[in-house]
Amino acid sequence: DYKDPNPTRLTKVFAGVKVWVQPGGVANEALYTMSEKLSSALQKFIKNGGGYVGFCAGAFMATDYIGGTKDEGLGIIPGWSPLYHGGYALEEVKWQGEKRTIYYEGGPYFYGFDKDPKTPVEVMATYESGDAAAIRASFGKGRVWVTGLHPEAPLNWTEDDGEHDPDGIEQFLAVDMIRWAAKMSAIKHPAPVKPVTLKKRAVKKPTTSTSKKPIS
Repeated sequence: DYKDPNPTRLTKVFAGVKVWVQPGGVANEALYTMSEKLSSALQKFIKNGGGYVGFCAGAFMATDYIGGTKDEGLGIIPGWSPLYHGGYALEEVKWQGEKRTIYYEGGPYFYGFDKDPKTPVEVMATYESGDAAAIRASFGKGRVWVTGLHPEAPLNWTEDDGEHDPDGIEQFLAVDMIRWAAKMSAIKHPAPVKPVTLKKRAVKKPTTSTSKKPIS
């Protein structure tokens, strides 16, 4: 329960923590579930040297305003984070210069992050459109890396829908994001594999709903 935590509980929340990882979900609900004390403590944690990694909703939350709304975000990384598109798909992207296929579900793209030269922002991934899909920057003494994609997604997020990710899961990219935010050394990235043809298996579709995963 994040509502109105007392100082003792706040201290325990961040005790021994190196990185705050904010997953997918509904961005404004996630942020406003936090009390002002907790969101302020999170900002302070990062400023003092902690890390923040945000996937999808966690990326919407990180900018000054949430997506294309007037709802205030955490303001821990420059720029804006409007919705890229409302569907879910295996997006072909360039991640640190390499072509990869990564799961996407209603995440943001980023722009306007280069307005302040005092806060340099690195573009770590781009969508096919050329829009920024992942960015990272410092915030005080800490580090922030956010993405509109879901490199942390398990295989069943796509396989259960009868889709096949040609270069496999990319959870090692999510690990790399966390390690960078924690100021740890990077891991060696496996090279993307060439697409292979697999025999499709039968997939049972639900009769009442086509959504089996939380909206990001």
